[in-house]
Amino acid sequence: MNLLDLVHGLKPQYVPDWYHQTIADHLDRLLADDPAVPNLLISTPPGSGKTELISILFPAQIFAMNPRAHVITLANSDSLARMVSANVLRLVQHPEFQAIRPLLLDKASESQWTISGNDGRPSMHAAGIGGQLNWPPCGFPDFR
Repeated sequence: MNLLDLVHGLKPQYVPDWYHQTIADHLDRLLADDPAVPNLLISTPPGSGKTELISILFPAQIFAMNPRAHVITLANSDSLARMVSANVLRLVQHPEFQAIRPLLLDKASESQWTISGNDGRPSMHAAGIGGQLNWPPCGFPDFR
């Protein structure tokens, strides 16, 4: 399932512009581990839909494809990061999403939530500048 197909099911009122299609195509290729897209940096003007497409809808696609994934959302403020996490949570709990990938949550708050059956670490964690993140994540070596 590609990103805009999922978006159409969850948010039928969402009308992508040509550049949203381009961004979504690159995100789909990134998620598919396309070697031509090993990393991705997206820069667009304010008000062009970055937060909605990249920070909210794309993590929903990640969880639809892999409920064992872990996503960290970072923002310039705790309130923006919590808003993003809460919106992803709403999408994951949306009936259309549940029809595609039924998920149960062990615990949920605005700043972090965990999908049942995961490894115990938050599935989604939100933090702003100065927010708390633990490094290294469990299972990854410390490269510092």
